[in-house]
Amino acid sequence: MDQNAEDLGPDDKNILFFILPDKLLKVVDNKPKRTAKIVLKLNKIGKGSDFEETEIPIDPSQVEKVVTMFKKLGFTEVQESSQKHHNYRYKDVEIALKWSKVWGYHIRSSYHPSK
Repeated sequence: MDQNAEDLGPDDKNILFFILPDKLLKVVDNKPKRTAKIVLKLNKIGKGSDFEETEIPIDPSQVEKVVTMFKKLGFTEVQESSQKHHNYRYKDVEIALKWSKVWGYHIRSSYHPSK
């Protein structure tokens, strides 16, 4: 991929998944970029590859407080995943090559048309 795409660099993340019967709530801590967010995915974990997501950025220093709050609210089915990411851009498509123990290698892509 390095020969045909622009290398955007590593983008590793630590993610806590709070698993609901038909949705997925997660807290994403992106230490290399010093960012964090809460994400609601409107799908069951492991079902489908394209689904609506709602994201709320949070201060990275608040990650532990958010996780504690979710647990106190009763979200008890929790999975933690450290994911290695490496991002590329090929033409108008951003591609994230990901790896985790649970999922192995997989990709996410998003289309960003040129202006």
